[in-house]
Amino acid sequence: MQRLDVWLAKTIFWPIIIKVCQETGCSKWAFGRLCAFIWICGVILTTEEWTWFWSIFIALIAIGETVSVGLRKDAPYGQSGVARAIFWFALALELPSVAAGEAQLSRPASTLAMLFSLYAATLPKVPPKKRDEKNEMSASEASI
Repeated sequence: MQRLDVWLAKTIFWPIIIKVCQETGCSKWAFGRLCAFIWICGVILTTEEWTWFWSIFIALIAIGETVSVGLRKDAPYGQSGVARAIFWFALALELPSVAAGEAQLSRPASTLAMLFSLYAATLPKVPPKKRDEKNEMSASEASI
């Protein structure tokens, strides 16, 4: 199972995380926090039945994620294989009902955003953006 998790990280999640971080200039931590914020927004939008407990629980998470995105965007956060397994399991439960047309696509999309958040924490570091040789040549030719 761990080998599958490593393969998923290296082949699917990390290349996308690296590209987004290189293009936008954000850190992997800021990207991860934003994805977690997107997840909680998706939960709020797709919840159909609100109880008092669920409302308070989701409100606390939403406030925490909002503050986290605003004040602690580049601070490291923890990650665990158990959390990734839980969200993979949730995604597996949501996809059949979406495929059957019984559920909204936004719920698995927000779960996928949380998986991006969890995999961003496992990324060792974002490599610097590679310079294009063509751009370097045209810049040197322009200065001549």
